[in-house]
Amino acid sequence: MERVDPTPDLPDSVIPNFCRARALVPVAFVMQLVATVLTLADLEHAVDALRHYLLTSLYLQWLGLTCAAVLCWARGTLSQLPPRLLFLTCWAVMMLVTLAVSLAAWHVAKSTQLLLIAQSREAFLISTLSIGALISPLLLRYFWLQQQWREQIRAEGEARYQALHARIRPHFLFNSLNSVAELIATRPGEAERMIEDMSDLFRATLGQHRQLAPLAAEIELMLAYLRIEQVRLGDKLKVEWQVGKDVLDIVVPPLSLQPLVENAIVHGVSRRVEGGVIRIMIRRDGADLVVQIENPVAQTDATSPPGSRTAVRNIAQRLALIYGPAARIDIGQEGETFRATVRLPVAQQSKAAA
Repeated sequence: MERVDPTPDLPDSVIPNFCRARALVPVAFVMQLVATVLTLADLEHAVDALRHYLLTSLYLQWLGLTCAAVLCWARGTLSQLPPRLLFLTCWAVMMLVTLAVSLAAWHVAKSTQLLLIAQSREAFLISTLSIGALISPLLLRYFWLQQQWREQIRAEGEARYQALHARIRPHFLFNSLNSVAELIATRPGEAERMIEDMSDLFRATLGQHRQLAPLAAEIELMLAYLRIEQVRLGDKLKVEWQVGKDVLDIVVPPLSLQPLVENAIVHGVSRRVEGGVIRIMIRRDGADLVVQIENPVAQTDATSPPGSRTAVRNIAQRLALIYGPAARIDIGQEGETFRATVRLPVAQQSKAAA
C-alpha cells in the first residue's frame, strides 16, 4: 500500500483565554523565573536562601494564578472592549489583583512570623506593584502576539481548506455533466431525471459551508452520485455496502469520500468492458473511523492514461488541515483490486470542529 501525503505546506479575541490550562503554563514559568531572580538578587542570608526562594515562589505563583482566575472570570465582559482599551483594562485589573494579593500576603506573613517579608507594608507594596507594573504588560504582550500568530495560522488554514474544497467541486460537476451529455441524444428521459438528481445533489453540496458534517450526509452524497453513474453505466456498475450502525453520526469533512467513489468509477469500472463491483466498507476501529473503497483494476491500453491522483491529494491536504498527521489516506493495488483506505481520528472530531 502507498500512503498519500499532502503537498508539504504547511479565540478568539485579543484577551488571552486564561480559562485554558495551556495559558497558565507561561504564567507559572514567568512567576518562577521572577522568584529565581529575586532570590539571586538577595543572597545576604545564605542559610535562609532556600526558604526565601520557596516562599517567594509560593507567593508569586499564588499571585499569577489569581490574576489568571480573575481575567478568566471577566473574559466575557472584557472581550467586548476595543483592543487598546482592553489591554489597558487587563493591565489595571492585574495591578488591582496584585495590590489585593500583596496586602493579604503581607498580613499573613506578619501574623505567622514568616521571614519572607522583612519590609514595611508600604515598602513591600511599592516594590511588588513596581515589579508587577513591569512584568504584567510584557506578559500580556506575549499572549497577544501568540494569539495573533494563532489567528493568522487559522485564517491561512481556513483559506487553504476552502480553496481545496472549491477545487474538488468543479471536478465533480464536470464529470457529472459529461455523464448527462452522453445520455441526452440516446435516452433523453433518463438524462432529464439525472439532471433533477444533480440539482438536488448540488443544492446540498454548494450550500455546504461547514467544515464537518455527519457521515450520513456524506453517504447520501455518495448515493446521489452513484445513481447518476448508474444511469450512464447500467448493469456495468454494481455497488456493495458494508456500513456499521455506529458510524452514521460521526462527523467528516464534506466531499471527502465521494471523490474516492468517483475515482473508482472513472478510473476503474467505466474502463472495463464487463464493468465491475465497487465495495464501500465503513467501520469503527477503536478511536478511528476507517473507510475502504475497492474497485476492480481497469484494463490498460494506450488510450487510457493513468489518473493524476489530484483529487486524492486534495483530500489528503484537507484532512491534514483539519486533523494533522492523525488522519491518513492509503491507496494501492492488490492483485486485480484497487483499494483506497481513509482513516480519521474520531476522538479528535470535537476538537476539529471547534
